[in-house]
Amino acid sequence: MNRVRFSAVALLVLVLASVVASLGAQDAPAVTILPVNRANFIPGAMFDMRVEVAAEAMPEDFAVTINGTAAAEFFGAEFAQESWTVGDEAAPVSSIVARNLMFAEPGEYMVEVVAGGVTTSATYTVREVTNAGAKNVILFIADGGSVGFFTATRLVSRGQEHGYYNDIFLSRPLKSSVCFLPPVPTLS
Repeated sequence: MNRVRFSAVALLVLVLASVVASLGAQDAPAVTILPVNRANFIPGAMFDMRVEVAAEAMPEDFAVTINGTAAAEFFGAEFAQESWTVGDEAAPVSSIVARNLMFAEPGEYMVEVVAGGVTTSATYTVREVTNAGAKNVILFIADGGSVGFFTATRLVSRGQEHGYYNDIFLSRPLKSSVCFLPPVPTLS
């Protein structure tokens, strides 16, 4: 009987904790980090970074860090603040943006954004450049399918998150170069 009572109390505590957590999360604004999660770079490649928050103004606790260091300090760049509205209901969006940024060294970089008490993160991979020539190049010449057909097949079979297929093979660097060329229409 004590086990049943303990299990019921434990279940009640878990349900209450999840309800309280979901109520707090509903107040947090939606956050978008660009470039998207799992983006790949090479050292020295220039890119722009934008963090968008679905709110009229940035929350008081708003912070952007790269591997634990403030983004402005990490990149040595100033982030400009912008705001606009989207949609028929003119939903407000606030953002910060910095242009011409780069990662100097290869490695994994974790971007964390705190807004409204909720942390959103994205991981970037900076790959080391090698000067090795291409080996084991495979050229697929397909007939009977289009780029859209093959893309739809991959999406159905693997799913997609932030523009990347949920596939171990495609999320790792390829050991060989693979080139898919769509069929070229001919005049006949």
